[in-house]
Amino acid sequence: MSKIALLDCTLRDGGYINKWHFGRDVICGICAKLDQAKMDIIEVGFLTDLPRTEDDSLYNDCAQIDRVLDACGGASRVAAMIAIGEMEMDPVVLPPAADCGLDIVRITFHGDGTETDKAFRYARCLVGKGYDVCMQPVGTTAYTDRELLELIGKINELKPYAFYLVDTLGLLQRRELLHFIDIIDHNLVPGVRLGFHSHNNLQMSYANAQSIIEYDSPREFILDCSVYGMGRGAGNLCTELAAQYMNSLCAERYEMMPVYEILDDYIYPIYTRTSWGYNVHYYVAAIHQCHPNYAAFLMNKQTLTMNEVDLILRNIPQQERYIYNKQLIGEMYYSFQNHNIDDEGARARLKKEIGDRDVLLLAPGKSLATYREEIERFIGEKKPAVIAINAAVRDLPGDYVFVSNLKRLYMLDTERLHVPVILTSNLPNIVQGGICVDYAGLCDREREETDNSGVMLMRLMEKLGLRRVYVAGFDGFRRESGENYFEEKMINSVDPGDIERKNRSIARQLREIGERMEIVSLTPSAYWES
Repeated sequence: MSKIALLDCTLRDGGYINKWHFGRDVICGICAKLDQAKMDIIEVGFLTDLPRTEDDSLYNDCAQIDRVLDACGGASRVAAMIAIGEMEMDPVVLPPAADCGLDIVRITFHGDGTETDKAFRYARCLVGKGYDVCMQPVGTTAYTDRELLELIGKINELKPYAFYLVDTLGLLQRRELLHFIDIIDHNLVPGVRLGFHSHNNLQMSYANAQSIIEYDSPREFILDCSVYGMGRGAGNLCTELAAQYMNSLCAERYEMMPVYEILDDYIYPIYTRTSWGYNVHYYVAAIHQCHPNYAAFLMNKQTLTMNEVDLILRNIPQQERYIYNKQLIGEMYYSFQNHNIDDEGARARLKKEIGDRDVLLLAPGKSLATYREEIERFIGEKKPAVIAINAAVRDLPGDYVFVSNLKRLYMLDTERLHVPVILTSNLPNIVQGGICVDYAGLCDREREETDNSGVMLMRLMEKLGLRRVYVAGFDGFRRESGENYFEEKMINSVDPGDIERKNRSIARQLREIGERMEIVSLTPSAYWES
């Protein structure tokens, strides 16, 4: 069995969940309890030039870290990270290690020459100041054996505290893991530790940790972990699992009660607001060796089936898979959806059938149930043309159903549907008598959430020349997914951390449409409050 040190990165990697805004008391509490748990290394957050407050696990100087550590007993070593190209700080501003409570600086960098050169320059500066340095190439699994050996050669000249295998895409299974470990262990000079940072896309973090713990080598290893696996997407190796497994082999080396207290006091409240963990979208990204942010982008669209997500991910060019390219995935998404048609006839039909009536658009928000009486009263008095979005609203009168994504189309019971379906052209026209309108003509490619069904239908109403529409059920998204729809079957996967962004983007577009066409809401909405 290898000699293992556990490095808890809750405050750093977990910070992607809450934008590192834990609160000063929580940061100090987590550090103190990890110290009580006898964690080998506590990573307190990022070293960065970016603005921060004392409530963020981001630090502009060592004095800010020292204030956090005042509550600790000093049993654990302390680390912070510089992420080249993301969270960056020139280490020339740091004092000598002897004058700072910080023991270890971890440097992450991408494999292009510019970032690699900067990482080694930073490392040499830090080593000269007396810090232990961990060199962590992002997406190590993308390196060929030859590229990895060339990098190890440079590492051997530097002789840092540790060199890391970073499974950025969470795709390693045991055989591939041991292949990389063997190459690194047999070519890295003695005395340099070997670290492993995993992501849990394939639910392999715990199994891979056990493989490393049981790996036979005189070299010391470092395993990164976070309490409850806190981290973006599928999360990380769980500190409580790794520590307890080590205890089963090493006679109660770690104190578990302080870790459980972190869970109860600090982590569970965050998880209830913004969850993380296994998600099939991240699994599919991993098997196609794609950055998980590609999966998050497609998941948050809420318009695609898993088959469609899989198809888009497998078609991302190989050279673009490891580093997230938001522009690329946006272009691929709209290209996949876009089927241009001439819909002048369809719009003319709708305009004629609606005539001079008022129009009521019913989005599937939960307020359709809570404000049902008011909606029914309005329909009885105004006799509007009613267009339901993505679902036939049971027991409410309706004239049309508007559908713009395949997931919702498949949910419709088209055989029992007695009103015409308005379909956007990205969908197969599988509904008898369907009215097909141009998808691209209802989208603004420059905007996020531009293909939100409610926004698209609003644009269609504009194209019909309407001067006013009434709406209900346009509630906006809430963090509690069960509060977003009037029917449970409509609940979709969405990154809770993206909720505010989605609401802001949709609200902005609705306000702009509202400058040209009056929008009267019969129910409360986060869009009107944004």
